[in-house]
Amino acid sequence: MNILIAPNSFKGALNASSAARAIARGIKKVVPKINLKLSPISDGGDGLIDVVSNILGGQVKTLRVEGPLKKQVKARYVFCKDKTAIIEMAEASGIKYLKHDELNAMNASTFGVGQIINKTLKLGAKKIIIGLGGSASNDGGAGCAQGFGFKLTDIKGANILRGAQGLLSLSKIDNSAQNKIKNLKFIALTDVSNHLCGNNGSAKIFGPQKGACRQEVKIIEKALSHYSKIIKRDLSKNINYLKGGAAAG
Repeated sequence: MNILIAPNSFKGALNASSAARAIARGIKKVVPKINLKLSPISDGGDGLIDVVSNILGGQVKTLRVEGPLKKQVKARYVFCKDKTAIIEMAEASGIKYLKHDELNAMNASTFGVGQIINKTLKLGAKKIIIGLGGSASNDGGAGCAQGFGFKLTDIKGANILRGAQGLLSLSKIDNSAQNKIKNLKFIALTDVSNHLCGNNGSAKIFGPQKGACRQEVKIIEKALSHYSKIIKRDLSKNINYLKGGAAAG
């Protein structure tokens, strides 16, 4: 008999590869001579790097970046020979870095993801695949834009604060950094189709998972709505009804 073992990660417990090995050990104890094929999977969140590196090859690299609450973390990413970079959002902005009482949806940021993107560009990346999931943030990717080089400023021209709270004071987005990615192909991996705002949006669905109380959910919803309006005005992109726009906060 042949058995395919293809688990996703068990959030807060085991990554997909560790889960597959644990399941295999359990089966072998009962049926020692069975043929097992381990093929861990990922929904774009925790464990993407392990899964992708096993399938596509490429070199797993490590970079020190800003974590969800500014503390430095070691984030892994994969760089392939064809100049494709695979980035796991959770490696930089993951909820795995925070204890339950440290969760802070208002202040957590995706800044470190932007730093990884910058590094892959310096290596000559032509395509970037980003797995969206497992994040501690609810900033709509604003931190990623800041980490990459976009200037998000308030009415006085000062950089806004990290996290969803900073979006409330957002007045302008300087898109000059866009020139660095005009010939770059981006692919986002997500298993949700929720829009950015609304009853099934980022704040209301994912905010509580990231530690937001009811009042904070309302504030984050307001912040993301304002953020989407500034993006539409300054970048000519309507992201409010983008399918999957709420992915990973």
